[in-house]
Amino acid sequence: MSPETSRSLAFGHLHALIGGDCALAPDFRFLGLRSLESATPTDLSFLSSAHYRAQARATKAAAVLVRLQHRALLSPHTVAWIVDDPYLAYARASALWVTPREPWWDSTLRRGNPDEVGIRHAEPVCDGAVAHREVVLGPGVVLGQGVELGEGVSLGQGVELGEGVSLGQGVVLGQGVVLGQGVELGEGVVLGQGVVLGRGVVLGPGVNLGPGCSVGERACVGSGSRIGPGARIGTDVILGCEVELRAGVVVEHACRVGDRVRIHANTVLGADGFGFARSGEGRWIKIAQLGAVVVGDDVEIGALCSIDRGALDDTRIGRGSKLDNQIQVGHNVCIGEDCAIAGCVGIAGSTVLGNRVLVGGGAGILGHLRIADDVVIAAMSLISRSIAEPGLHGSSYPQMRNADWERSAAVVRQLPALRRRLIRVEATVSRVCSGVEAAAGAGENPGENLIE
Repeated sequence: MSPETSRSLAFGHLHALIGGDCALAPDFRFLGLRSLESATPTDLSFLSSAHYRAQARATKAAAVLVRLQHRALLSPHTVAWIVDDPYLAYARASALWVTPREPWWDSTLRRGNPDEVGIRHAEPVCDGAVAHREVVLGPGVVLGQGVELGEGVSLGQGVELGEGVSLGQGVVLGQGVVLGQGVELGEGVVLGQGVVLGRGVVLGPGVNLGPGCSVGERACVGSGSRIGPGARIGTDVILGCEVELRAGVVVEHACRVGDRVRIHANTVLGADGFGFARSGEGRWIKIAQLGAVVVGDDVEIGALCSIDRGALDDTRIGRGSKLDNQIQVGHNVCIGEDCAIAGCVGIAGSTVLGNRVLVGGGAGILGHLRIADDVVIAAMSLISRSIAEPGLHGSSYPQMRNADWERSAAVVRQLPALRRRLIRVEATVSRVCSGVEAAAGAGENPGENLIE
């Protein structure tokens, strides 16, 4: 769950925006906005459809945005917040839990103006910095107060280190690297040209970042991980050990990636899910996406995939699952362990795939469905209902010669008319059969009546 959902908001403040009727005191404070299933006694939730009556009855939320006609679906212990449109009210409330994005870089470092921020050019090491004798400093290096440089550290031209930065033994920083305040780099870390690390970033031993990478504040990268050129890692992201991100990968804020995960070029983890509510005037109101993306150990994700962050709960990909190229995973989707999903598959929001599910290329899976363990979905299938039993499901229109396909399509277009004719024929046959049975019961010869 993203840190955004932990803000405290008073009921009175929310009520001024949302309106509606609720018995809570104005100074009651909500600590989060969560789904019915994950809500705690300090959270606000919403019920937009009677389809979720089981979750509504079991929720532990402090209050639930709900229509008057659905109030009875809630537990007697749950406070109902009566509104005309719970989904629209939820959309408006979600915006209040969004915090301003922090910059990718340490804003206290301004290239070319070191005196303004209380740091000095190294001569070869500035006062207040501690360095081993074997350190190599390129021209124009800028060191903040309290910097610690381990044995064998090499800093390229124009490197800038904020206050309290700690570099382990054998760290190599390329030209123009900028490290924010309090950054910690483990032994043997290598940063390519132009890498920027925000305040409080921690990189484990042996981490390698290619040229042009950016890492947001307080992010952590585990030992032995390799990040390709131009990759972007957001604030508060956690990457496990031996992770490999290829060129151009983006991992948005607060997402978490397990050990030994490989993500191929230009995939995006944690972009906003497709969440909008329509107002009474027909305008779209954006729903803030307050969840994150959580990727388990030993997952591999292909190139150009989009894994959207959750609206309230996290989007999850289970341990050992493998995703091909160009896959869209909607917000709040949960993919189980050891699944395999072929290219160009689309999975709509809030669908849950069990363990060991196999999905053929080009398949589409609608939202809010549950797919059981060990299901196999055929290529190019459209899955519109939940699947409770393992085995092969779905199909596509069978391949055939074009001339045969055109004749088949013509028959398909006539199916509604053929259905109506079949219903009439069945009704006629039923009347005739009833007449034959009645005649037989009266001792008449049914054949004679039919001949007449």
